Amino acid sequence: TLVLSNPSGAAIADGEGRGTIVNSDPLPKAWIARFGRTVADQAVSAVGDRLRAGGGSRVVVGGVTVDPASRAADAGNGTARREDGGPRAGLVRTLSSRETLLGSSFRLAAGDAEDGPAFAAWGRVAHSGFDAAEDRISVDGDVTTGFLGFDFSRARWLAGIAVSRSEGDGAFRLLDDGETDGEGRIESGLTAVFPYARYRLSERLDLWGMAGYGGGDLTLTRLAADNNSSDVTTETGISMRMGAVGAHGAVFSAKDTGGVDLAVNGDAFWVRTKSEAVDSASAGRMEAATADASRLRLAVQGSRAFPVDAAGVFTPSLEVGLRHDGGDAESGVGLEAGAGARFAGDGFSLEGEVNTLVVHQDRDAEEWGMSGSIRIDPDAAGRGLSLAVTPGWGAASGGAERLRSLADARALSPNGDYRNKWRLDTEIGFGRELSRTGGVLTPYAGLSFAHGGDRAYRAGAAWRLGSGTALRLQGAHDGGTGGYSIALRAGARW
Repeated sequence: TLVLSNPSGAAIADGEGRGTIVNSDPLPKAWIARFGRTVADQAVSAVGDRLRAGGGSRVVVGGVTVDPASRAADAGNGTARREDGGPRAGLVRTLSSRETLLGSSFRLAAGDAEDGPAFAAWGRVAHSGFDAAEDRISVDGDVTTGFLGFDFSRARWLAGIAVSRSEGDGAFRLLDDGETDGEGRIESGLTAVFPYARYRLSERLDLWGMAGYGGGDLTLTRLAADNNSSDVTTETGISMRMGAVGAHGAVFSAKDTGGVDLAVNGDAFWVRTKSEAVDSASAGRMEAATADASRLRLAVQGSRAFPVDAAGVFTPSLEVGLRHDGGDAESGVGLEAGAGARFAGDGFSLEGEVNTLVVHQDRDAEEWGMSGSIRIDPDAAGRGLSLAVTPGWGAASGGAERLRSLADARALSPNGDYRNKWRLDTEIGFGRELSRTGGVLTPYAGLSFAHGGDRAYRAGAAWRLGSGTALRLQGAHDGGTGGYSIALRAGARW
């Protein structure tokens, strides 16, 4: 506001005027739109998976399922179980810390919802990424979120609450006529709560809803343009609100059809993320920003298990999904498809999966991926040879579910520079029973290759004491970063 006073040789008819400076800086709106959308997407996936899982206890460590109930039932005869319920040999595999974290979840339940109240606790970790370009900015980042939930169920109702912590880390480039006009780093953290509820209309149809609210902080660092200037860091607060609804319907089940499972999953969410204004002499001025995002999904999932005499079980699967993204981030309609097959035998398993984005409203959108694995397992006690060879290309997960729990979700941004990377993990070990101290000792070694020529080496030994206790010592070298690590892990199950 400009005010004129004390004129000389003139009279003031209107002495006050106002000028407005429009906030044309695309940051931080471009970041919070995608950060909020990613957190909401991860929350919908986490709660949706929990509600579809039903009761019972289940533990997944590095992608390997451990069923406490079946383990306890089989403890007397030393029998392990395949996913289809048949007996199988024990599994020995070494995972990196990242694989273990992102591939692990748990669900612990007590009580029976039919006869009385039932309680459950659950947890999981999700990791997603994005890479986007708008008219005047390019931004990319990764978001990792950990969830811990508790719920109560009785008869047809289930209600609970989940808490989460999300960490986002990324980079940005400001553009002027296609040329870089500044760049920097951006980080954000968010703690949120998500109350949720489910109502079971019938044995085949569930309806659910959830809300979310959270707060945290954002740090934006604009890198110095030359050696004569210094980096400028701006810190501010952020908040998030969201709502979501969904449904899960079982069209056919293996019990009804003799082996065919067909289900329809649908969900929709809306999320608003805000950042606060900053006016600091040292950090400069940044206006407040508000960003909205929405997503609507519908997917059909089908699979069938075919017993192959006494050799094992062959299970092909197919998934088709339709999604629509809207709001201040990328928008458009896309159709995706995925197919996979698994053969589980006594002592080994083979798996393969391919998926692709068939068509999208944005013609620049591109997604595809494939993965496979072959495993040789030792016997139930862990004795003998274990071997795993797991290649992967692109976004190696299936269909709409991949969009919910990507290890690298850059293709979620149709305008992004998405690259289909490849990787190969190998590991070999041999378990031998120790006569003096008891248990089974398994020395092992592994080698991983990744896109760009990066390699990682690991070696160690696992000492298995009985069916539920193990001690593991591992050393590793990451060829990409040049770092070394040594880890000691212990675990017990009862």
